[in-house]
Amino acid sequence: MSLIELKRRAKTEKRSRTRIRYLAVSLFFKGKSRADIARSLKVARGSVNKWVSNHLDNGISVLVDVVHYARPPRLSPEQLTSLTEFVEKVI
Repeated sequence: MSLIELKRRAKTEKRSRTRIRYLAVSLFFKGKSRADIARSLKVARGSVNKWVSNHLDNGISVLVDVVHYARPPRLSPEQLTSLTEFVEKVI
């Protein structure tokens, strides 16, 4: 992926974590050291190392932030309805 494409993706990306990863890799391709990149982006040097290495090994797709889903509820829908009714009576 070209430096221009990385910059374009960094400008249009809405998720800040992914945007920072794009910026880190683009700065790496500009010739900045990983330590300088970490200082300028205010992130850990180890994170920059990981992002750059992952990008070099696997391409741009590894920089995209993974969507994390919430833990499934412990209460069944019936229990939740019961609880809601109880709370409304008490309040």
